[in-house]
This record gives sequence, C-alpha cells and structure tokens, in this order.
Amino acid sequence: MQGKYLDTNWEKQVLRAADLRATRSRISTLAVLRAASKPLSHLEVFDRLPSREFDKVTIFRNLKDLVKRNILRRLELGDHRWRFELIASECHEKTTEHPLFICNDCNTLTCLREMNITDWPGLDAEFSNRISDVIVRGICQECSHKI
Repeated sequence: MQGKYLDTNWEKQVLRAADLRATRSRISTLAVLRAASKPLSHLEVFDRLPSREFDKVTIFRNLKDLVKRNILRRLELGDHRWRFELIASECHEKTTEHPLFICNDCNTLTCLREMNITDWPGLDAEFSNRISDVIVRGICQECSHKI
C-alpha cells in the first residue's frame, strides 16, 4: 500500500468488528471510501485504488460484502449506477442521515452533511426514522454560472 492509505488501523478494526477478514483488497476498498467526500461508484473506487493489484470483480465483491455487513450503504440515484458510501466512520457517527444534491446539468453528486434529516422541522420522529434517502435535484453553482 502506498500514500494516504498507509495507516489502516481503522479499516482493520471495522472489518474485524463485522467478522470479516481484513484482506488487503477489503482494507484498500474501505480506505478509498473513507477518504471520499461523496458516494462513489464501483469504477470510481477501482480508479482511486493506490495500485492495480486487485481486479474489478474483487472490488465489486468487497463492496457487496461491506454492504451486507452494514459498513457501507448502496445508493441508486436514478442513473442505473450504484454508488457506495460509509455508514459510519470515526468522523461521522452515522452518515446515512444526510441528503444528497445532484446537478441536473453535470450530474455532480454532493453530500449535504450539514443537514441532518432527523432535525428537520415538522418531521415526526417516527417518520424520520423510516427515511432511507433524500435526494435534492437542481442546478449546481458552477452550472448556474454557465447560463
């Protein structure tokens, strides 16, 4: 492993707590998603790996395993591409409670982490606990300047 993915203690702890073997490919997959600022597709995860020692099939299987163990969540945003993000990390106790913004022009995906779904005024607590995704669509600032 190279560069920013060298310290893998957190990844190893998460995998072991989920009763998964801490293989190099799982550690690398988890490290890429931990460093990401937004949900990533399978190919985006593969492209961000520090080396090409793993094949795409192995990475896809890792993503599926991590979803099954509730380490990652899988998102389908209407474009037939699954994206993956951490459910929990040392920085965010739960990352599933934030909406996502998708630009209608450039398809840029942005996490709106500063907005916690359970804190929205007028939402009944019982209802807010059942929300799985909130997706906001519009025009991003960069695309709005092009108009």
